[in-house]
Amino acid sequence: MRAAGPAAGCVAAAAVLAASAGPALAASPLEGRYSDPFHPGCQRVVSVGAGRVTGADGTGSDGACRPGEQVKEWSLAATFAKDGLSMKVDFSPKGGPKDVTGKWNGKDGITFPDGNTWTKLESTSLDVGAYPSKDARSTDLGKGGWSVDRLTKRMGGFY
Repeated sequence: MRAAGPAAGCVAAAAVLAASAGPALAASPLEGRYSDPFHPGCQRVVSVGAGRVTGADGTGSDGACRPGEQVKEWSLAATFAKDGLSMKVDFSPKGGPKDVTGKWNGKDGITFPDGNTWTKLESTSLDVGAYPSKDARSTDLGKGGWSVDRLTKRMGGFY
C-alpha cells in the first residue's frame, strides 16, 4: 500500500477546515472606517472578521477628538448578521447598552436606534482633479517634482 502524497494531505486538510468553519458571512459593507457625529473628529473602525468595533472618544465634555488632546481608546465585541447588513455591539464597557443594533443604511453609513449615523470614510469615487497632471508635474518647481507642502495644499491638507 502506498502513502498519499503531500497534495492529497492538503486537500484533506482543506476539507476538514471548510467543514468546521461554519457558515460564512456575506461580504459586508459594514467593514471599514467611520466618523461619528456625536464624537466629532473621532474614528470608529468596524472589523467583521475580528468581531470588533474599535474607536476613541475625546476626554473633554463634548467627547470630540482634537489634535494634541488626549483620547480614550476602546474596543467592543460585535456580532454580525449572516447577510452582513447589520451588527449588534456591546457598548456596556463604555457605559452604554449591551446589545445595540446598527444597520447599513444602503448608502454610506451605519444607523443606530438613537438616530446616530456613522458615515463611512472610504470613498469609491476618486477626485482625480486633486492630483497633479503630467503637464503640471513637469513644470512645477522647475524640475518636474512636487514638494510635500505643495501637494498637500493642492489636495486640501492632511486629514
